[in-house]
Amino acid sequence: MASTQVIPQDHQAALDELVKQAQNDVVPRMVSDSQQQEVALLGNLKNLTTGAMNLHAEKMWSGSFFQKYRDDIPSGVTIGFSILANIQDGIKSAVVYSGRSNSGHQCGWLVAWSNPRDIHAKKVYVECRPIAKYNNINWEIIESELNKSSSNSSHSDTSTQTSIHARILSMEHPVKSESDGITIASFN
Repeated sequence: MASTQVIPQDHQAALDELVKQAQNDVVPRMVSDSQQQEVALLGNLKNLTTGAMNLHAEKMWSGSFFQKYRDDIPSGVTIGFSILANIQDGIKSAVVYSGRSNSGHQCGWLVAWSNPRDIHAKKVYVECRPIAKYNNINWEIIESELNKSSSNSSHSDTSTQTSIHARILSMEHPVKSESDGITIASFN
């Protein structure tokens, strides 16, 4: 049975570390006047499992990649990605990585986020389940769950003994607009 719960303290520390890393990785971008109306989202995904994870599926509702996801995330490694969009449309996207849980189950970890023009409406949604759940993804359901979510999300799946934790936040020093944001997630 799946559950949503409070982020454990050790995972909270890992998320805090990812936030600091993401904020340090922000490099001011030179933009022309025509690009001033864009919103950016920087993301960090950390694999805390004992094995590699592979890109399984992705969905872009709005926005386009500046830096795509890596095809794999080795154990203990954090990867970065970035997405740009017209500020009127905002950014809305999702990704699923697959791999083995620490207990040996073949699993999928999903993280979806929305970085709209309204900086107070940032949302992130996560879930983890057996990989078969992600062989035919109903993206409309994922988008619906994302729309009901908040800026923090945590999920544990007892059948696979996996968990995922994520948050989306504003950059301390936005480089393009007040809507620029950071998404961070850790896969356990």
